[in-house]
Amino acid sequence: MTTTLLPALVPAQQFLMAQEQQFQAVLSDDRINFARETQFALQCLQANNFTLTTAMKNQESFRNAILNVASMGVSLNPAAKEAYLVPRGGAICLDISYQGLQSIAQQSGAVLWSKAKLVYANDNYVNTGIDSAPEHTYSAFGKRGDMVGAYCVAKLADGSFMTEEMSADEINRIKGRSQSAKGQSSPWATDFGEMAKKTVIKRAAKSWPRSTRLDAAIDMLNRQGEGIDFSRERAPVREKAINPATDEQVKAIREGLEFISRPEDAFLKYFSGSIAKRVIESIEELTEEEAIKAISTIQSIADKVAEQHANKEVF
Repeated sequence: MTTTLLPALVPAQQFLMAQEQQFQAVLSDDRINFARETQFALQCLQANNFTLTTAMKNQESFRNAILNVASMGVSLNPAAKEAYLVPRGGAICLDISYQGLQSIAQQSGAVLWSKAKLVYANDNYVNTGIDSAPEHTYSAFGKRGDMVGAYCVAKLADGSFMTEEMSADEINRIKGRSQSAKGQSSPWATDFGEMAKKTVIKRAAKSWPRSTRLDAAIDMLNRQGEGIDFSRERAPVREKAINPATDEQVKAIREGLEFISRPEDAFLKYFSGSIAKRVIESIEELTEEEAIKAISTIQSIADKVAEQHANKEVF
């Protein structure tokens, strides 16, 4: 059965079909299908005439938004709630939701899973320390009071947890410098809780293992006016190690990785994002101080594997 488009949508469909080759060239996730995403885009345009008008007036921004769907690996499927086409400042922007950021983080391997939640005045919230998930209990159907903050907890590949917390004041300061907060129809006005969750996820991602896709998605959102300069808040990458790891340390690390049956590249990806906070492509690039931490990390993993009597991969 064929679907007859409204005449006003035909130029948009033709424009979208012309983008298939570029779409496939930058596709980062096989879950994303061009034909389906085209239909989702047309549904979005059909539902909002202003979005359609903006897309056809600024076709370059429309093209970029569609190509970003492919390169970021998020879907316009309204049921998935990962991303939306939004008219803003005379252009079409790809607005990635907090669910979309979580999906990118998981699909790209930055984390096993992550969860963002709001905390209210009548909730019981306890930070249980580094490397463990917080305790958060509340009455789901009672009066929880005013929102006092938000947090994001993520489980990493090694089984550890990382938690980021933001107070309501911190979130409101982000909102205050966000271009997307202007106007009564802004997402900050209509969906404050969703934006608060997105904000704490973006802050949390600074400490997660590096993911090119996640970094690119957050950078795109910031350039579209969401307010957090993600790249600045990352720890700077050092170009040259002042005190390089010794030959003995390099040997000890390689022997340790062989003992726990972990590939060097996977360990360095984990170590770069979780501990060193800089990109390290080979063991020889480690500093002496980082090598000490690497050896300690490997020893901890070896102890954990021995305790659990299992060969579960943690990187």
